[in-house]
Amino acid sequence: MNTPHRLLMIILASAALVGCEVTRKDIKQADNYRMGLASSLGLSPEQVSVTAGSGVIYVTISGVQLASQREQIVADLTTLNKNNPKLDPLHWTFK
Repeated sequence: MNTPHRLLMIILASAALVGCEVTRKDIKQADNYRMGLASSLGLSPEQVSVTAGSGVIYVTISGVQLASQREQIVADLTTLNKNNPKLDPLHWTFK
C-alpha cells in the first residue's frame, strides 16, 4: 500500500475511533442527565428518557398525566435551560 493510501486509512480509522468515543460519552451524559432530572423533577428514573444529540439533549417524560404536573415540569426544565446556558439545551416531550 502506498503512503497516500496508508495515510487515508489511518485518518479513517482515527475518525471511526473518535466517533465511538463520542458515542460512549453521549450515552454516559444522557444517563447522568436522566438520573439528575428524575431526582430534580420528583420522578422515577424510569419515567425519564434522555437521548443526547448534537448540541441538544432530548428528554421524554412518561407517566405524567395531570396538566398541572406537566406545567410544573415544563417550568422547571425552562428554568434549568435558562440558568445553565453553557450546557446543551434540553428539548422535551411528554408521552
